[in-house]
Amino acid sequence: MTKIKNNKLLSLIIAFVVLFSFFSVFGNATVNAASSLGSVIDGGKVISAGNYLLSPNGNCKAVMQGDGNFVIYKSGKAIWCSATNTSAFSSYFATMQTDGNFVIYGQNGSSKTAVWASQTCKGAVSGYKYQLRLNDSGRLDIINTKNSSALIWNNTSQISYHNNLNAGDTMLSPNGKYKAQMQSDGNFVIYDISTSVKPIWNSRTFVSDSPLRATKGVTVKMQQDGNLVIYDSANKAIWYSKTAVGAQSGYVYKLILTDNGKLEIRKCNQNKYGFLNTLWTNDKLYDWPVPGYTNITSSYGLRNGTMHNGIDISSSGISGKPIIAVKAGKVIEVCTSCTHNYGKNYSCGCGGGYGNYVVIQHDDGTKTRYAHCSTINVSVNQYVYNGQNIATVGSTGHSTGAHLHFEVYSNSTTRIDPLSVSYTVNSK
Repeated sequence: MTKIKNNKLLSLIIAFVVLFSFFSVFGNATVNAASSLGSVIDGGKVISAGNYLLSPNGNCKAVMQGDGNFVIYKSGKAIWCSATNTSAFSSYFATMQTDGNFVIYGQNGSSKTAVWASQTCKGAVSGYKYQLRLNDSGRLDIINTKNSSALIWNNTSQISYHNNLNAGDTMLSPNGKYKAQMQSDGNFVIYDISTSVKPIWNSRTFVSDSPLRATKGVTVKMQQDGNLVIYDSANKAIWYSKTAVGAQSGYVYKLILTDNGKLEIRKCNQNKYGFLNTLWTNDKLYDWPVPGYTNITSSYGLRNGTMHNGIDISSSGISGKPIIAVKAGKVIEVCTSCTHNYGKNYSCGCGGGYGNYVVIQHDDGTKTRYAHCSTINVSVNQYVYNGQNIATVGSTGHSTGAHLHFEVYSNSTTRIDPLSVSYTVNSK
């Protein structure tokens, strides 16, 4: 009997430790006189501490907790939170405002301060009606009911350090036109879903993508130090945004999927809503054009008295290797007129000396050129995503051997040193 009692006591201790660890992240979910407000509330309604929205199937709750944290639970498990559990205020409440903004307020006496908001203030327009809805998947939506129930915000458009993305998990932009999904193959991908499903960016963290990568991504984490990291199953970082600025008391970092399909890391004040500054956007980093081959045989700058407007990448075994688009964009030039694939030939005239080449106009106004290719896999007006195979390494045009001549343009005409831009970690 003594052994059984000790086992029970040990089980109680373990259960207490697990609950304490959980509540330290998501706050204390124990509330008095909790009541359901249904799955939908109209603009002007308040969610007091302890009250909650309940999904139509009864499987999900969105709770305004007494510690200031607004938490969504699915099957009893916390899947999202506002990260606003602080001791700065004596009480908290949330409200779906008539101007379209969903706001969490902290209150001391009669004084109240907005600590978090969806930042969807559209103004109190006559005839407009906004609703906050919790659906059966646990997603919280703000709907404009006048405009055919148009989606203007959802909670999955942003995550903080409390909310990891695992295989199958998806972020949805506020307007519902873009999604960012952590796929089962280990790749984190942004899709344009406004008309047809079209990939526009990816982390390239799937095993087959690089000769340097032996494991695939499993989890996307927006860390407290400001760094966005993709980990493999052994909890090893295989991709990161290079934005580790350090955790700061009173501040949180959030990953946002915007209405134009970009991922942004923003620094936020935990005790007052609003974004202080943007640390990173996914379109600022370039992928290396020839994965696994980093040897530069000729740099940007003067070479034998003439300007060399790019870099040459070459190494043993590089001939025929894939060349990838370093960023998403539209193919605006292609030359495939070169039929030879050998050393220097001044009279060949192929592609003005570039041989077979591709030029891509990127969404941010920059351009990239990929020259001396053997084969070309894309065509003019084709939209390509970063990491997409666009050509293979060759020695066409004015070339002394197999290599990629790579150029970066800061605008339509100005070429810059390709090494002056930042490349994604582990893309080389």
